[in-house]
Amino acid sequence: MRKGRKQSGFVLITIAISAVMLFGACGLVVDLGRLYVVRNELQVFADSAALVAATRLNGETGGITRAKNEIATMRNANRWHLGTQTLTADAVTIEFGRSLNGGPPDSWTTIPPDPPLNYSFVRVTPRVAVPVHFMPILTGSLTNNVSTAATAGQVASESPTGMFPFTPVAHNRVAPDFGMEAGKQYTLRWASSPKVGQNTCNGDDAQQWINLQAQRGSSNRGFYGSTAASDVWNQVANDKPVEAYRIGDHVNLSGGAMTTVNEALVQRIGSDPDPFSPTFNVYRDRGRNRRIITAPLTDPAANNEVVGFGRFFLLPARHYDRAGGNDPWCAEYIGAGAPEGSDSKGASPSAGMFTKVRLWH
Repeated sequence: MRKGRKQSGFVLITIAISAVMLFGACGLVVDLGRLYVVRNELQVFADSAALVAATRLNGETGGITRAKNEIATMRNANRWHLGTQTLTADAVTIEFGRSLNGGPPDSWTTIPPDPPLNYSFVRVTPRVAVPVHFMPILTGSLTNNVSTAATAGQVASESPTGMFPFTPVAHNRVAPDFGMEAGKQYTLRWASSPKVGQNTCNGDDAQQWINLQAQRGSSNRGFYGSTAASDVWNQVANDKPVEAYRIGDHVNLSGGAMTTVNEALVQRIGSDPDPFSPTFNVYRDRGRNRRIITAPLTDPAANNEVVGFGRFFLLPARHYDRAGGNDPWCAEYIGAGAPEGSDSKGASPSAGMFTKVRLWH
């Protein structure tokens, strides 16, 4: 009987110890699961914030400011700890990377120079202290630090998407702007009989550019791709894909005035939250990119060879809806090819081509 009582006591002790270990293991699983969830929440925030911020980089200090503002907006919108906690400003480190050749960044800084030329990458690093309940038994700390990071940047692309079916005349073959000046207006569709000081866009208002356009032939007014006005209408209004070209390719022009396409321009402009701003500088913090277009820049003297890509700002609708066949369709030049989803030019002036924003691992 004494032997049975001893065995019974040993079993009770063993069960008690095992129960403590089991509850401890379950507690560790709960804490580790919480840390895993928080890390995933931070990664989602970091990825999305880095991608959006990278679209705002344009080689200017204003672009850095807008990138930081985008991250602040994402920080307030993306809660962690199962949606109960907001990321504070000091919980997120924002760094900007410089890339001279479109490759990996060669330097990082939280305060880029002015102007921040070639700073085309963003690295977002959130860090939080997560409350834990069972891990303190092992670590002695009531919180556990969790951090992650995401890097996004503007990567050069010779085959951009989202092109518009217009091809403005390049004023020279020198990247990144090919003789164009930001703030001036250049021709999307030429007048049937352009004359200096009468019916030309101010950036093309010189006889040499009229003569250069004339080398395309009298029937070609600036359109390329489809010869069907209905196709061009959908490309302008509804983002139907246009024929893709790379730098060095020769564009196939399509003739005709396609006057009805002006209605497509009006519809596109009207779909933007800001259809009225007269210039890009006024628009850039108000609109949502429907008035920002990308077009291949071609050299008529070289059989309409693509020399690069440019970003343009569509003017208010009144500039197009009343335009006749002998009126030009003008758009303000923003800068060299820029990232998808961006409201500005790219951050690398040496690239001279369209770029895409991608996560960089």
